[in-house]
Amino acid sequence: MIVIKPFINFISDILNRIHTTKGLHVVLIVLVLTWFSLDVFFDRFKYNLDVPIQNWIDTAVYFNNLLSPVLLFATVLLLYWTWQDTKRGLDLQRSDALYTSIIATLERSSNELKKELQNCKIKKLDNEEVKSSIEFLGRHFLSERIKKHENNSLEISLKSRVQYIDIIRTSTTQINGFGSVLNQLYLMLGNEEHKNAFKVNLYSLFSIDFLIGFLIIQVRIQRLVKELDKYDLENQDKVIKLLVETISISYKDKGLGEELFDDKFIKKYLNYSV
Repeated sequence: MIVIKPFINFISDILNRIHTTKGLHVVLIVLVLTWFSLDVFFDRFKYNLDVPIQNWIDTAVYFNNLLSPVLLFATVLLLYWTWQDTKRGLDLQRSDALYTSIIATLERSSNELKKELQNCKIKKLDNEEVKSSIEFLGRHFLSERIKKHENNSLEISLKSRVQYIDIIRTSTTQINGFGSVLNQLYLMLGNEEHKNAFKVNLYSLFSIDFLIGFLIIQVRIQRLVKELDKYDLENQDKVIKLLVETISISYKDKGLGEELFDDKFIKKYLNYSV
């Protein structure tokens, strides 16, 4: 029974393949060729049951030689399509395993970053945590962008926003490197479904204020690295694009989406003195 079971599964898989569109086409071709062969044969030799046994043997040999290549070709096609499905399934399993590993790395890196930013204080900002400062920057940007000034506490007391951003940016090296980590992990994904899920996971790991503040810092870094080579600029563009798409998850229903980060407004925000 153990020996027969794999054979039964193999036959079952072939029968399931026949039920697909391609399988039906193969069966149709085999039936047409078989019908054509029978029609030619009986048109030439006529149908007569009262013949010697040797005639039956010759007839069987004739049809065996005629139809064997056709049936063999049909079997090869069905086996090839079965192999394709198996390969596709294995590729999907490998893709899922890679995605799981990437998400685990993302969560680990994010948790390490959050701990470091919470432990890191900025003396120039009254010993404020770096994490809280980034979140404040995100809230301030959002307030300016959607014209909500009800909260009077959203003020940056330094001479300019750029100075405020640069103090946060230079307070720790980890915040700058995290963008590169995100980009490297994201580029390893080749499946659109996994890429979308990556953004959702990233969105769930941080507050929206933090992500917006982090994005503004990345834009500032982009402006500072314009003197570097094209490769660095392309990578920074990818980091910014990923963050914009991630943050936009919250604002698509509100009609803002990526418009929240209009390039002209960001440039004005970074150069506007308060």
